[in-house]
Amino acid sequence: MRRADRVREILEREIVSQRLPPGTRLDEPSLARRFEVSRTPIREALNQLAAVGLIEMRPSRSPVVAALTAQDLVNGFEVMTEMEGLCGRLAARRADETDHAELESLHREMRVALDDSATRDYYRLDQDFHEILYRACRNALLAKQLRNLRRRFAPYRRRHFRLSGRARQSWQEHGRLLAAIRDGDAGSARPRQHGRRRTRRLSRRSRRRRAAEAGMRIAVIGGGHGCYAAAADLALQGHEVRLWRRGGDAFAEVLDSGTITLTDLDGTRPVELALPTTDLAAAIAGAELIVMPLPATTQASLAPQVAPLLEDGQVVLPPGTFGGFLLARAMKNAGNGAAVAFAETGTLPYLTRKHSETAVTISVRATRLPTGVWPARDSERALAVIRAAYPTVEPLQDLLDGALMNAGPIIHPPLILMNAGPLEHFETWDIHNEGTQPAIRRVTDALDAERIALREALGYGAPHFPLADHYDDTREEWMYGNSSHEKPTDSGDWREDIDLTTHRYMREDVALGLVFYASLGAWAGVDMPISRGLVAVASGVVGEDLMAGPRAWASLGLGGLDHAGLRRMLDEGTVP
Repeated sequence: MRRADRVREILEREIVSQRLPPGTRLDEPSLARRFEVSRTPIREALNQLAAVGLIEMRPSRSPVVAALTAQDLVNGFEVMTEMEGLCGRLAARRADETDHAELESLHREMRVALDDSATRDYYRLDQDFHEILYRACRNALLAKQLRNLRRRFAPYRRRHFRLSGRARQSWQEHGRLLAAIRDGDAGSARPRQHGRRRTRRLSRRSRRRRAAEAGMRIAVIGGGHGCYAAAADLALQGHEVRLWRRGGDAFAEVLDSGTITLTDLDGTRPVELALPTTDLAAAIAGAELIVMPLPATTQASLAPQVAPLLEDGQVVLPPGTFGGFLLARAMKNAGNGAAVAFAETGTLPYLTRKHSETAVTISVRATRLPTGVWPARDSERALAVIRAAYPTVEPLQDLLDGALMNAGPIIHPPLILMNAGPLEHFETWDIHNEGTQPAIRRVTDALDAERIALREALGYGAPHFPLADHYDDTREEWMYGNSSHEKPTDSGDWREDIDLTTHRYMREDVALGLVFYASLGAWAGVDMPISRGLVAVASGVVGEDLMAGPRAWASLGLGGLDHAGLRRMLDEGTVP
């Protein structure tokens, strides 16, 4: 082997393994002494490393190991994902029996490493799997470019496999790829899905960094799980956060210290708030974004307090079940004519639990936030404001489009009603863990099909974010990303004592959310027997006629609208 090639190979290995981390100076004289060669092969080796992007050459200074920005990673993984797709298609047409046998053998070894939680072994076997795939495509130029890209991004791919569930997803996707190659199915032989997911995560990280550079004044209203999570998370991003909560001993320590302790995947640390306050007007005044991650059960009482305080240009992000409409109506009733936009996301931005009155844990952050705006004509401006806080928002047609993405009325009613026996028998029962059984999932899927049928009848197209995606990581990424069902159940935070007559799953997700869906379906002429049946059972449990509740379509005063009138109301933001 030539001296320059030997030096390049060793330095490349040390860069990829991060023995030489980003920013490390590569001084020619020092390297020449280390490898006992002249500076000529050192210079040639450095030029080769620079050609594949592993080091950065600097005029009149020593080169350094390259550091990649989030956008560099996004760009690189996008290219590599498409090139590996081409490689898979070619391999499906050109691989021989030897290639098939070696790929199958490696896939079995990868499963063993996966079961043994041997991440390092799994990563090595994954490299070997892709090397055989490159050979099987029988295109030397493509294989060479892919090897260069994999070397360039190797440290970041290794971190990817350390994340919870990523190696298992990779193994499943490799299995589907292997089957397609073995069957000669070039159309399905695309090792792309995990590449797309990785690219999407990196894009989010890049957008979060840009958002933090332009901090906003944000008011967070409420003292619940989601409110503490929002206050801590948004302050951590660099925004000026004011947290309002009603007075009382429960809020005293946060008022005194000005901090909330946040625990998430990055550890536990105190987060300082700009202003914790019991003065609602002080929290709202001058805020660009007002976040209200409260249960929908609080909207009727809180809307009249918030409505008179809202100002021109503000964007309000309330919880689901058409809460934005209640706030708009409260503004009209208060005589406040300010130009305010209300937005509704398909889910809360966090899966979270408070563990005390000063501490909150975020188990999962939403990776996709489908968001609709009232009035729809103000969507572009409002979404730009929200995106500065939550870069993962995805625009929807209008506020009702957002309301019909709400997953709470689909997930929770079957879980609590079909688990009623164990919930009342045992001291605690985790409906999301042992309570999520196949029969219940089948009912959930049927209920969600009714939601999607309602969306389509009202003119809302895909994506519908079917709940099945939440439970199956091989499907399209859902709002909370992959493994979002397993993370909270593994944490134990969702094992709780649920009183069937008072818990928010009954009072919010059935009495408001599911009643909203079922009554809107009746207005739209959509048959929703599962929805109506669950509401009927719930009515029997609580001893009330829930279909006559405050969030029924007629109770909202909207029963007299026709479809054209509904469309005008949503577009223009006019309250009947």
